[in-house]
Amino acid sequence: MFDLENKSIHVSRIKLSSQSFSRKLFISHNIKLCLVKCGSALWQIEDRLILVKEGDVVILNNHMKRVFKEVAENTGIEIVMVEFEPQLFMNSFRGVLYGKNVEEQNVISGHEGMNRLFQEIEAEAQKKLPYSKILIGAKLVEVLSLMMRHFDIAEKSNVKMGSDMYRVLEYIDEHYRNDISQQKVANLVKMSSTGFSRYFSKCMGVGFAGYVMQKRIQFAIHLLKTSDKTVLEIALECGFNNTASFYKAFKKITNLNPGDYRNGGNGTIMI
Repeated sequence: MFDLENKSIHVSRIKLSSQSFSRKLFISHNIKLCLVKCGSALWQIEDRLILVKEGDVVILNNHMKRVFKEVAENTGIEIVMVEFEPQLFMNSFRGVLYGKNVEEQNVISGHEGMNRLFQEIEAEAQKKLPYSKILIGAKLVEVLSLMMRHFDIAEKSNVKMGSDMYRVLEYIDEHYRNDISQQKVANLVKMSSTGFSRYFSKCMGVGFAGYVMQKRIQFAIHLLKTSDKTVLEIALECGFNNTASFYKAFKKITNLNPGDYRNGGNGTIMI
């Protein structure tokens, strides 16, 4: 059902004040599930303006553009965030990650079961004990199952990814920082470029080029945060041929240029 050996689940707690959030639209390559622990904020997700508050669970897939518009001045907002790559739970839970009803309403309010599981996930992540990854994965399966039930999504409604798609995703993981083309990847699974494009988008919720670009920019963000490499060095390491193409792709995803992102831009935290 899912493979935790080669894929990670990242758990973090984020605190935002009225001065410490980004006011720029953002997309992440990873799926992000957020529990509002306390406080409140006005969040624009796609074209919807949503007030999120304590006890709300927010589902953010890898093509939802979002930006905080306001954060409560007195209390700020505190969020427990669980993020993972799309393919990790795609076969069993695609309906809740990309379903139409979730796209239209991706906030679940006051669900005691989900709130409890988020707390258990965070506690397990803090322990850093053997088998924590497996236990966190199991609890995340519970969260996603409750989400499927909440949205009344049929168990057999998912588009199943075959072994060929997992082979494609493994290939992308290994080669996205190199020259990689849709045609070359389509050839791996003996599909036409057009047929492969439709299949990939249906399975992953985003097109091939967008998926690769998101992975590259996600890695670039990591390097900007953790290294003192120049923008050119990062661009080349992430698979771009020059800084111009890197700047264009980076701004498309984050609405910031790499230098502003490294320096904090118009805020300090993006989710």
